[in-house]
Amino acid sequence: MRLYEVTGEPRYMALVNYFVEERGKQPHFYDDEYEKRGKTSYWHTYGPAWMVKDKPYSQAHQPIAEQPRAIGHAVRFVYLMTGVAHLARLSQDESKRQDCLRLWNNMTQRQLYITGGIGSQSSGEAFSSDYDLPNDTVYAESCASIGLMMFARRMLEMEADSQYADVMERALYNTVLGGMALDGKHFFYVNPLEVHPKTLQFNHIYDHVKPVRQRWFGCACCPPNIARVLTSIGHYIYTPREDALYVNLYIGNSVEVPVGEQTLRLRISGNYPWQDQVKIAVDSPDPVNHTLALRLPDWCRDPQVTLNGHDVAGTLKKGYLHISRTWVEGDTLTLTLPMPVRRIYGNPLVRHVAGKVAVQRGPLVYCLEQADNGEELHNLWLPDNASFTELEGKGIFAHKVLLQAQGVKYTTRHPEKQSLWHYDTAPPNARRRH
Repeated sequence: MRLYEVTGEPRYMALVNYFVEERGKQPHFYDDEYEKRGKTSYWHTYGPAWMVKDKPYSQAHQPIAEQPRAIGHAVRFVYLMTGVAHLARLSQDESKRQDCLRLWNNMTQRQLYITGGIGSQSSGEAFSSDYDLPNDTVYAESCASIGLMMFARRMLEMEADSQYADVMERALYNTVLGGMALDGKHFFYVNPLEVHPKTLQFNHIYDHVKPVRQRWFGCACCPPNIARVLTSIGHYIYTPREDALYVNLYIGNSVEVPVGEQTLRLRISGNYPWQDQVKIAVDSPDPVNHTLALRLPDWCRDPQVTLNGHDVAGTLKKGYLHISRTWVEGDTLTLTLPMPVRRIYGNPLVRHVAGKVAVQRGPLVYCLEQADNGEELHNLWLPDNASFTELEGKGIFAHKVLLQAQGVKYTTRHPEKQSLWHYDTAPPNARRRH
C-alpha cells in the first residue's frame, strides 16, 4: 500500500486486495500445499502440521469479512489490519472499513490491557477470548503494541476520531517505551503486569516472563522495532488532512506541513507527560490560513486551551478541538491538561482484576515495585480514602513524577511457624505503610 501511495500504480493496490481477500478462503491454500508436499512442513517446532492446523497463528483461518473478533498471533493481527485499514481508505471500500471498525472495537473494548498491551497468552503469542486478561502470564509483546500503534495511525487517517490516538498514546508510553530500559540497551520482549520473581524458575507457565529487562536476545524483533517507531514518530504525532492538521501526541518537536502552496511550521514544547502544560508555537514567516485540531485526551476531565494568553473559541469534534484562523509567526497555543492521580477499575467481566485497582496519572499507568515496598506485594492494600502525594524524582528518576500514598500491608509475625490454612480465624495483622 505504501508503494501504491508513492507510485500510484494500480497493480500494487490490486495485489494487496488479493492478499486480503484470499485469506481464509476454501479450499485452503495451506491444506493444498501440505498435501502436495507429502504432508511435510518446514515448521517442525510444534509438530509437522502446526502451521497448517493452527491457521489463526498466521491470520489465515477465516476471511476478514467474516471474522467477528481479534484472534491468533497478536503481532500478525495488527500488522495485517494496518494494511487492511490502509487499503480501505485508499480504495474507498466501505465494507473493509467496517471490517476494520468491528475488529478494532473488539480488540480495544474486550482484549486490551490498561497498559496498551495485547496478546494475553504465551501459546502462539496470541489473543485468547474476550475479557481474558491475566496479569502474570500475559504475553503483551512489545512488537504487538507497536503494531497496535500502526493500526491506530491508519485508522486515524481514515477517520479523525481521538479514540485511536488515545489507544496509541497508551501503548506508546506504557508498553513500547516502558519496555525499554533507561540505558537503551535492555528490553522486555514480554511485558507482564505482575511478576513474582521467586516463582518464575519453578512454575513453567511463566517460562516466557522475565523479572528484569534483558540484553540483546535471540529473536531480537522488539529493539529494532522500537527504534523504527522512534525514527518515524512524526507520523504518529500528526495526521495531516485537507480539512485540518490533527495533533495526536504532545511530544516535543518541530514540523513543517504543506498547506496548499504554503508551509505551516509548528514547534511543540513542554515536559509532557510529566507536566500538564504543552505549548504549540507557530514559526511560519508568512501567514497561513488553516485549522489545527488538538486531541483532548480521554483521561483528562478538564482540558484548557488558550491562544496568546486568551481564551480561544473552537469546535469539538470526536475528541479534537478544531481551531481555524490565519496563523502568524509568534502565535502560541497553550494546552493545559490537568493530571490528578486517578484510580482505574476494570470491567467486572475481567476476573483477573477483581479486588484490584490501577493508578494512573496523565497517560501513565504506575507500577508498585518490591524495590520500594518489600516482597509479597499481594499483601498491600490501598484504602478507599488514601490520598496521593506527587514527588519529584531524584537520581535515575530525575525530572519524573513519583507517587506516594499511605497503604496497608497484611503481615504475620512468624509466617514460617503458622499453618498453611486458617479456619474460622481473623485475617492477618494489618499495619500502615507508605
